[in-house]
Amino acid sequence: MILTVTLNAALDVTCNVDALVPYGSHRVDRPFSRAGGKGVEAARVLSALGAPAAVPCPLAGDFDVGLHEQFRTSVAEK
Repeated sequence: MILTVTLNAALDVTCNVDALVPYGSHRVDRPFSRAGGKGVEAARVLSALGAPAAVPCPLAGDFDVGLHEQFRTSVAEK
């Protein structure tokens, strides 16, 4: 088991647009979010390569409840 310590976890949000038009309005269909941060990304890569990985990091509050679910689904179950 490889532990990747993440002291400042994040929630990465990605939005896709059809085309970027300077000074134009851009509409997004559905934003995609997932747990992020250096340690989380390292654990995701390790997990994809078949190595068992865990991400110990401090989580608290309502925002971090969703982040915890993202950790569980994006790293632990891969």
